[in-house]
Amino acid sequence: MDGGGGLDIWLVKEPGQLGAVVRKLEETMNYGGRGFSGFIVESLLDGDKYSLQGLVHNGRPHAFTCCQKVIEQQRDAQGCVNFYESGHVAVADDALPPAFARLMAYCCDTFDYRCGAFHIDFIVVDGVPHFVEMGFRLSGMGLVNLIQEVTDIKWAEVAFRRTAICPRCAFRHRHARWASCACTSRRS
Repeated sequence: MDGGGGLDIWLVKEPGQLGAVVRKLEETMNYGGRGFSGFIVESLLDGDKYSLQGLVHNGRPHAFTCCQKVIEQQRDAQGCVNFYESGHVAVADDALPPAFARLMAYCCDTFDYRCGAFHIDFIVVDGVPHFVEMGFRLSGMGLVNLIQEVTDIKWAEVAFRRTAICPRCAFRHRHARWASCACTSRRS
């Protein structure tokens, strides 16, 4: 509950595996070497996993990239399945399917997110995207670098610059005059 995403995700396929998985989770260390205060149990939605990275400016969401997640699975001696994200395959926003763009707009509208960076995780089952979670943040540094590689956009720099000047943001930097106020574009 108080850790980073992707730290020891286990799939319990039958009730007899539950005890072994709970013991594994209790032994898992958080970043920094601490134990966890608890863990979350979710139902599995089996499908292709994706994420969208972008920025909301003046209430309009702009996708920079869409990533399909590469998921690896391992089976332990007790037959329990552990899975994790081993990579992301990114495409620029011009290849964004309309259903993904609608999900992005719906998420930003639903959470009334008006300004700043976002990362939306979703799973596609039978061609339909299903919302998993949304972070009002930059993703990990690997994705920040991947976005720059794919789009030439310096996502962190653009996000901080836009947030510093956006009058709708909760925080406004007093030295923001260096930042442009134009809406986000591919090269800004």
